[in-house]
Amino acid sequence: MRNAPHRLAPGVRRVTSALTRPCKNTRASAPATRSTARSGIGQKTASLSFMLPSRQIAPVLSKWEGAGRLASGSARAKNKHRARDEGKSMRIAIFDDGISYDGTTAETQALGGVERAVIALARAFSGLGHEVTVLNRCPGEQVIDGVHWRPLPEDWASEPPLAATDALIAVRDPALLAGAAEAGARVLWALAAPAYLGTASARGVLQVLRPALVVPSLASYNALPVGGATVIVPGVEAVFHPDPAGVPADPPVAVVTTHPAHGLAELLDLWRLMIHPAVPTARLHIYSSVLYRGLTAALPLPPALRTVADSALALAARGVEVRAPLPAAGMARVYREARVHLYPGHAQDMVGWTLADSQACGLPAVARMRGAAGERLVNGQTGYLVPDDEALANVAIQLLSHEGMWRVQAEEAARPERRRSWEAVARAFERLMM
Repeated sequence: MRNAPHRLAPGVRRVTSALTRPCKNTRASAPATRSTARSGIGQKTASLSFMLPSRQIAPVLSKWEGAGRLASGSARAKNKHRARDEGKSMRIAIFDDGISYDGTTAETQALGGVERAVIALARAFSGLGHEVTVLNRCPGEQVIDGVHWRPLPEDWASEPPLAATDALIAVRDPALLAGAAEAGARVLWALAAPAYLGTASARGVLQVLRPALVVPSLASYNALPVGGATVIVPGVEAVFHPDPAGVPADPPVAVVTTHPAHGLAELLDLWRLMIHPAVPTARLHIYSSVLYRGLTAALPLPPALRTVADSALALAARGVEVRAPLPAAGMARVYREARVHLYPGHAQDMVGWTLADSQACGLPAVARMRGAAGERLVNGQTGYLVPDDEALANVAIQLLSHEGMWRVQAEEAARPERRRSWEAVARAFERLMM
C-alpha cells in the first residue's frame, strides 16, 4: 500500500532522512497491548508532571460543540471520513505542543523519548500506507519520509487547525484533542505521568470529546485518576540493536541516563563507597544534558543539582565523567560498548525510554523497582530489579567484574523477539482507531 503524494504549498520541502536499517534477523515482537475498562473515576491526587495550558479550553470546546463545529465521541461511529476496513488508508493527524523538532531532528541532536516516539510512530503509520500529518513546533512545513510536518498555529486553541481528519492523536495534552473540527477517532496518548488527567480542565475535555485513552505501561494504567484506558507499549527504534561481534569497553563502563534529581546523588555515593573500591578500573559515564550544560557552559543550576554536579566532579579521579547525551545512533554505540546500565528509576517514570533502548542493544541493567522499570527488563534474565541501594551496588559490582555473568544477561537482552517494532505499535493504534 502506498501513500498518495502530499500536495505541498510553494516553498515546502520534501525530505528523506537517513534511516538506520534494523540488524539482520531482527523481527518484531507480538503487539503488546492491553485493553482495560475501569469503572468510575478515581479520587487520587498527585503533583503534576505535565501541566495543561493555562488557557480555559472547556468553554471553547462547549462553544464549538454547541455550534456543531466539533465532532464529539458520539459522532465517531457515523463519521463518513473514518476508514473502517482493515488495511484501508486513513488520514492521521498527530498533535504535539512541546519543543521544536521534526522528522530529521533525532539524527542530529539528542531528543527526549516522547519526541522520538512521535517521529517513529508517524513514520510507521506512513509505512503502512496512511496519510500522516504532524502538527507541532517544527521550524517549517515539509514532508519527511512520507510524513507531512506542519507548524502548529499559535492560535490553535481558538480555532481548530484542521477541518477534518480520520484520526487525531493528541500527545499528552487533552486540549490538543480539539485540533480538528471533525475527527473520526480521537486518541489521547498520555505519555506523561497521568495524575494531570484528574484536573478539572482535563476531565472537562475528556467528558466532551470522549477520546480513546492510550497509556504506555501498566504502571501508568494503575496510576490513572480516570477510568478506561488501553495499554500500548512503545516500540524501540531500529537503530538500537546489538552488535553480535561487539566487545564491551575495557576497562568496564557503567552508564547512567537518569535525571540528576532522580537518585543520582545516592548512586554517586554508592560508586564512591562500594562499587569503585570493589572494581577500581571501572568507569561511570553520566549522560545528562542539564548537568553537562551546567558544568561546561557555566549555566546556573538549582542548588540541589549543583550539589550533584559538584559530587560528580569530585569523583573524576574515580572514573566518574559527565557527558552530553548523543543523537540516537550515538547513544546506541554507547550502550553497545558499556557493561551495565545503572537505572535508579523514579515513581513517575511511566515508560523507561532509555532503559528500553539499552536493553535492545543487549546491555544488562540494574534498576530499582520504581515506575515502569520492571516492564522494560526481565528480572534475572536481562538485568536485575533490586529492592534497595545496597543490592544495586552489589549486583553492579558482579556485572562489572564477572564477564560470564555479564555475557549471559547480554545475550538474553539481545534476543530479537525482545525488541518491539514501531510498526507493531502503529498496528495496535490502527485497531483502536478503525
